[in-house]
Amino acid sequence: MSATSPPAGGVTPHIKTPASTALKVAQVAALKDLIAAETDLTWREKLERTLRDLE
Repeated sequence: MSATSPPAGGVTPHIKTPASTALKVAQVAALKDLIAAETDLTWREKLERTLRDLE
C-alpha cells in the first residue's frame, strides 16, 4: 500500500448499493442529512425540491 493507493480490496461503503445507483443513493443520503440540519426555511425548501427531483 502506498500513500496514493487504497488498501487491497478498496474501502467499505457506508451504504451498500450497486455501482449503477451509487451516485444517486449517495446524493439522496447527503440531501437528507442537509435537510435535517438546515434551519433556514428557504434553503431547506430548495433542498427538499432537489431531493424530490432525485427520487
